[in-house]
Amino acid sequence: MEELKNKANKLFKLGNYEEAINIYTQILNSDPINYIIILNRSAVYIKMERYQEGLEDAVNVTKMNQTNAKAWGRVGAALYGLNRLEKALIAYNKANELKPNIIYQNMIKDIQKTLSEIKKIKNRLTKSSVTLNKSDFKELPVDMTETLHWCTFQNKVMSLGANPLDAFKDGEVMEFMNDFMKMMKIN
Repeated sequence: MEELKNKANKLFKLGNYEEAINIYTQILNSDPINYIIILNRSAVYIKMERYQEGLEDAVNVTKMNQTNAKAWGRVGAALYGLNRLEKALIAYNKANELKPNIIYQNMIKDIQKTLSEIKKIKNRLTKSSVTLNKSDFKELPVDMTETLHWCTFQNKVMSLGANPLDAFKDGEVMEFMNDFMKMMKIN
């Protein structure tokens, strides 16, 4: 069992994620409550951006042992990847409470900052009664007019409707929003 675990760990470090998952799963088939292996598999899922699966593994470990800081940290990482920031913040706070760690503390600060920015933007948008029509776009600088090319940019913005937090990951959208808010004098 230890040999398989070491092999899976090595594969993970080498970036052979699918193979590592297969070996961790093989180990878990004969030892389903081995929380170290479950946490290792959770880490691989998270690294592969398979956040839901990583979350499920990490949550299972927290059910087995509510004081496992690493499990709470993985819950936080998976929730962060799923853009469930409020819950990620709770998980990272729990992890840091159990075992203070600079990584957890940095994630807490980052999430708090992001949530604060989201709140500011929501407040600005609800306080302003901005209605736009085509003539409003004639006033845009040339580079912004190019950004507003409806075949690409509008489709991108519309696709964010399912998960608006993705806008914070898209430099083009954020740059446009900053310029747009300056132009509309929303401060």
